[in-house]
Amino acid sequence: MLSRNASLSIQSSASPRSSTRHACRGICALACSFRIEGDAGWVETGDATKIECSDNIKPLLRPTESASLALENHMNELVRCIKTRQPTSASAAAAANSHVTCHAAFIAYQRGKTLTWDTTKHEFTNDEVANHMRSRALREPWRI
Repeated sequence: MLSRNASLSIQSSASPRSSTRHACRGICALACSFRIEGDAGWVETGDATKIECSDNIKPLLRPTESASLALENHMNELVRCIKTRQPTSASAAAAANSHVTCHAAFIAYQRGKTLTWDTTKHEFTNDEVANHMRSRALREPWRI
C-alpha cells in the first residue's frame, strides 16, 4: 500500500517511437514490461504476468496465475459477491489505484520517458505535457 505522500516513478520499457524490437529488461518474453519505483521499493511486470520486485516487497506478493485463469477467477468472484452481497477482495480504491498506475505507465510509454507521479496531487511532477494527457476535453454539453 502506498502512503499518501509517496512518490512513484513510472517507466515503460518500450518506446512508441521504436520499431517492433525494443529493449525490455529481464522479464520481457515477447511482451512489454513496465517498472514502478516508489520510496519503499520497485515492482516490474508485463504482459506475460511475471512479476519481479525489490527484496522487501517479495513477502507481500501472491503467486501469479495465467491471464485466462485470473480473468475466470475474477468473474467468478464478482458473481459470488453479487449473490451473497459480500464485498469483493479488492476495494474500489485499490482498483482505482491500479487503473491510475496503468494509465500513468501508458502515458510514460507514449512520452518515451520516465515520469514521476505525485500521489497526493494526482499529477506528474516532471512533465507538463504528460499532465495534459491525463484527460481529454469533454464534448458539449458534458461537464464534470
